[in-house]
Amino acid sequence: MVQSVRKNDLTMCATCEDLPNCKFGNFNKFCELFLWTFVFDNYLTAAFAVLMSFWAIFFINLWRRKENKLKLRWNTNIEDFDTENRAVFEDSAKSKRRNTITGELEPHIPKINIFFRYAVTLSTCGILIGIIFLTVLVITAFKVIFARYCDASETKFLLYHSKILTMLLGSAMQVFCIKMFEKIYGPLSIELTKYENPRTQQAFDNSVLYKRYLLSFINNYTPLFYLAFMKGKLYTVPHEINFFRRDACMPANCVLALCIQMAFLMTLKDLLGNVCSLIFFQIRKLINYLLNIKEPPPTNIPQWEEEYCLFPTNRYLLTTEFTEMIIKYGFVTFFVAAFPLAPLCALANNLLEMRSDAYKLVMLYRRPIPLMKSGIGAWNGVLLSVTFLSTATNAFVIAFTSDIVPRQVFRSYNPSSDLSEFPVLMLTKYKTVKYDGYSKLNDVPEYCYFRGQYRFTNYFKRHELSLYYWRYLTYRLITVFVFEHVILVCNAILSYSIPKFPVSVAQHLDKARLEVREAKHKAFQSGVNKEGLKNQGNIKESIKLHME
Repeated sequence: MVQSVRKNDLTMCATCEDLPNCKFGNFNKFCELFLWTFVFDNYLTAAFAVLMSFWAIFFINLWRRKENKLKLRWNTNIEDFDTENRAVFEDSAKSKRRNTITGELEPHIPKINIFFRYAVTLSTCGILIGIIFLTVLVITAFKVIFARYCDASETKFLLYHSKILTMLLGSAMQVFCIKMFEKIYGPLSIELTKYENPRTQQAFDNSVLYKRYLLSFINNYTPLFYLAFMKGKLYTVPHEINFFRRDACMPANCVLALCIQMAFLMTLKDLLGNVCSLIFFQIRKLINYLLNIKEPPPTNIPQWEEEYCLFPTNRYLLTTEFTEMIIKYGFVTFFVAAFPLAPLCALANNLLEMRSDAYKLVMLYRRPIPLMKSGIGAWNGVLLSVTFLSTATNAFVIAFTSDIVPRQVFRSYNPSSDLSEFPVLMLTKYKTVKYDGYSKLNDVPEYCYFRGQYRFTNYFKRHELSLYYWRYLTYRLITVFVFEHVILVCNAILSYSIPKFPVSVAQHLDKARLEVREAKHKAFQSGVNKEGLKNQGNIKESIKLHME
């Protein structure tokens, strides 16, 4: 297929028609783009996505068993039930209400106040999400401008590598914006939860968790979902195109763009982010030392006073670490069909992060205050949601982002033909006189080609979707339906077949329940015996009085 692209001299439609020196390019100059696209867009990556879907459900169930085993070993409760009011909640509650169960007066905040507070926090989160969407839109506009500049450039390197350079530059800018937003929504999630003022500490922690993960989810995954499911889908015939519709993956699909973005997130953001965080802490220590240079450091001080000079820890230090790990888990499971190296990058990052986090906790931070918790709590629900959502994302990536389904359909309808004709089949022939913008260019051919399934016609400005488009769309939807249901049914069977508790934990729980039952039975028997002796004494006393 790549060889057929190299030998093909079709003329591609220009996308920089309003710029000077804009030229129509040849189809064969995208040979390198097709080569790298085919490396990550083949049947092996689809099979690996299926394997990772099964691995995800295995991971969830095995972690659940491991968590229950650790609960028993560390002598914690199976479930957390927090019913005590927070001191801040009691101080801020202006009224009291009688509890219908206990009959005691308890602090109470009217529902209208709670509704108003939640409306403010939700609106703030919505504004942040809108800013993230706007950032993705601005970066998309920059990529369109840069790609058009490269296509109109006289430099041969920019002209022949415009697509790859645009992907690399856009991915780097997106990673920078993601790291910048991470510094904002972390502290903001705590402040918004303080404004909400939940009743219990468990509700407070869960609220911080959900806000932080929601904003992190939108911040990290919005560029990926755009590249996978929106980029290039709005592209139409040249005379109906507007500015943002120019952001397309012509003439190949968007798998390579998604792969490059994933590679930048898994390497530049995670691997280099851990290294930069350690350097950042060292710079902060140096600045603090220089600011306090006039005061000589005390000697022979106790260890706890020496550790007090380290950076303070807060209650949600581990929440930040958990958020990074769950986001990384989403990278591994969501788009593994486009970037099969994601698990390997995650493994290398985890090995590095284990040592960097250990160094930070031991050498840079004060000792955290230990709290007894029965497991990871609400993170279990987040993990389960990510696991089931990954099945849908992989199904849509395989069906709509990649060309696996159209290639298989092409082979089915053309069994005697190889894939050499497939790249041309994904293009549409276009008559250049239909677009007035091409009249300003030099050396305008009579026909040019663009990626899309439209029916060629000589009528002016009239193009309809071809039969190939509807055929491919039908098979794509069938692929999504089959992939999702097969994986979900298999995952349900695996979840049912893997017990929630290991055998040893189940035996200990049965023994504990039996001991509790026997203790209740003994207490009941002792109470009955005492009552019987008391009644017997009363009978003897009444008989004695009667005889007298």
